[in-house]
Amino acid sequence: MLNGFVHILFELGKSTRTDALYVTTSMEALNGAHFANKTLMAGFTTVRDLGGNPEAIYALRDAVGKRLIPGPRIFSAGSALSATGGHGDIDGVKPQLLKLWTPETICDSPYGCRKATRNAIKMGAD
Repeated sequence: MLNGFVHILFELGKSTRTDALYVTTSMEALNGAHFANKTLMAGFTTVRDLGGNPEAIYALRDAVGKRLIPGPRIFSAGSALSATGGHGDIDGVKPQLLKLWTPETICDSPYGCRKATRNAIKMGAD
């Protein structure tokens, strides 16, 4: 069974917004391994992850693909493509954090989005 839209690295909760301050990329990947197993046990054999930390989600995808850990087959986009101020963009934090947390996949024109897509694929996106 396919789930076509997941964020397998985390679960929404009270600390989701502040987790970026405390949760390392390595821990994100380990959390993702836990959620990948739960997802597989729920009957999903394939998922499409549409917006996660690229380093963590690609490592998780590859580990599942090599059968190092249990989980569904993962197709990953890495960071979400989004317009400035859109759903995948960062907002509501200090300007210093905006500069640190804004993904490289924010784009506002056909040419900018084409470039962002190509860079995401270059970095490992499916």
